Amino acid sequence: MNKRCLNILMVLPSIAGVTLFWAAPFLRLIVSSFFQSQTGAWNGFGNYMDVIGSQSFRLAAANTLKFMLISIPVMLVLSLAIAVFLSEKSILNMWLKESVILPLVMPAAAVSVFCGILFDSSGFEELLSIYIWKYTGLYMLVWLSGIANVPLELKDAAYLDGADKFRYIKDILLPNLKQVGFICFVFMFINSFKVFREIYLMTGSYPDENIYMLQHIFNNWFKEFSVDKMSAGAVLSAVSILLFLLAVFMLLNKGRRQDG
Repeated sequence: MNKRCLNILMVLPSIAGVTLFWAAPFLRLIVSSFFQSQTGAWNGFGNYMDVIGSQSFRLAAANTLKFMLISIPVMLVLSLAIAVFLSEKSILNMWLKESVILPLVMPAAAVSVFCGILFDSSGFEELLSIYIWKYTGLYMLVWLSGIANVPLELKDAAYLDGADKFRYIKDILLPNLKQVGFICFVFMFINSFKVFREIYLMTGSYPDENIYMLQHIFNNWFKEFSVDKMSAGAVLSAVSILLFLLAVFMLLNKGRRQDG
């Protein structure tokens, strides 16, 4: 048996798992989005029109987009700044690192109770603060792993050439962290959809309208057994996410070719 056949046999279990547990259910979901859940009758794009025309869906999509547009840039910059600061090893920095990581290992229920005591209301600003406080440590660790892989020779050479700390970060460190930054961005983008847990524990199924997210409307559709709307909404969300990530990936590749 040649090496190519052996490689194919090694990846077959992974391909079978993805097909069975992801691709096949998603294809079934796409098919379900064109039928009525109650009668099983063909509905064409009717379910999609109902979802797009739903005021609740538009509100949830707008709130989710607003949350992502604010939380992702803030967390990118904040986690990177903390990682750069903590990359200089000292006893104080090790203590600060543990303090930043601590909220990450706290259960969502404990975080919700703590924030319910801390804040008088449950609005957008409070939710943003909770999310940033809890998950900054995760992305800080990713940045730190990237910083650790930057060769020390580049840092020594930059300082020998007269570069200060700011010039080293700007001209040496950040260009070598582009791939790590993209990984952090993808993680933040995906995890921004998981903020539903904290909101639900604090406010239930129907929170204040400025923190009514996509997960809330999907949860309510699930309770109503509106499988047709859930399917159409899931397909619309998946296509939107895929197109957005594809656009970001193409922009990064374009910038990389220009740098080259």
